[in-house]
Amino acid sequence: IDRKLIRLFAEQIFRTGFVHADPHAGNVHVRINQKIKSKNFPEAQIILLDHGLYDSLLSEERKIFCDLWMATINNDHIQMKQSATALGAPDKYYELFCTLVTMKPLPDTEEYIIPLYANDWDPLPRELQMYALKSGKFLMPTEDEYNNELTDEQRQELQKHFRKLMDKKRIALFRILKQMPKTMFLLLRNLNAVRHTLKIHNVPDVDRTRIVTEVCQQALKEFQTKKKENIILLQ
Repeated sequence: IDRKLIRLFAEQIFRTGFVHADPHAGNVHVRINQKIKSKNFPEAQIILLDHGLYDSLLSEERKIFCDLWMATINNDHIQMKQSATALGAPDKYYELFCTLVTMKPLPDTEEYIIPLYANDWDPLPRELQMYALKSGKFLMPTEDEYNNELTDEQRQELQKHFRKLMDKKRIALFRILKQMPKTMFLLLRNLNAVRHTLKIHNVPDVDRTRIVTEVCQQALKEFQTKKKENIILLQ
């Protein structure tokens, strides 16, 4: 179910450009696909409901979104910045915007781990929390340091500083969303709804990033083919 759900919405965003903009759980019906027989387990079939809210992406918008996704996956900061600003993100917040879209920690953010003791300190997604720590150049104490070396007062100060960093990044997020065109806002809502469903299902071997990247790469090939066809027509 999760793999089909990821691919379904990735195809809409990157390839067709006709995007269901309200994909909450009540609008996604899952049933057994009776046409496909399997010896091991039933094949899932997903049916989208409530088609009152859709958005159409221009080909140019989809191409920029593809470029942003691939640049973020490849840690190409020049392309990340170009794509993010082209989609309406403020120049200085391009890294935050890319993290918001992919919900994948940037390579230089991965050392800023959120320890278990801080799991419920802030509702921001973990990936954005890691970016907030990286922006503040603040490495959290290990579990052992927190439990055995810090005083109660130091723990309180740590939590206070952590929340201050999160609040600062939350303000930056509000600024990004305020400047976003309606189309991008609906896309982010779409991506977040799918991610939220995956989080509830909690299936560890489903690689969302890999599946979306495969769809994105296919879309870029199609863009390239279309470009070649247009060149031939012009000649």
